Amino acid sequence: MFLQQGSLLLSFDPEKTCDVTLPHWEPRARQVQALREKVTYLYEHLPRSVTREDVCISFIEAFQTGWQVSLAEGLLTAGGEKLKDHLLATKYKDLAAILPCRNDERHKVGEVF
Repeated sequence: MFLQQGSLLLSFDPEKTCDVTLPHWEPRARQVQALREKVTYLYEHLPRSVTREDVCISFIEAFQTGWQVSLAEGLLTAGGEKLKDHLLATKYKDLAAILPCRNDERHKVGEVF
């Protein structure tokens, strides 16, 4: 499971976004241009050959380097489970009811849901 603040867009299509979120908004061209100016995405800054898996691996490597920790794939440790439960009960208590990670479900580290 990845926990992060905000979202990282790999790609972005301002025209499709306008079609979905602002279908009747006029003038459409101005809204599309505003989205182009305000929204950035990873493929805009990196080669198109970068895959979602490449991005995930890079995040894991950067996290390990930056925090000087070693991540291992598998189930959470007892300490990790305890920390998860504490965070769900305190910091994320308003989200706990809608998150798919419950006390009776064990998710693997690195699993995206």
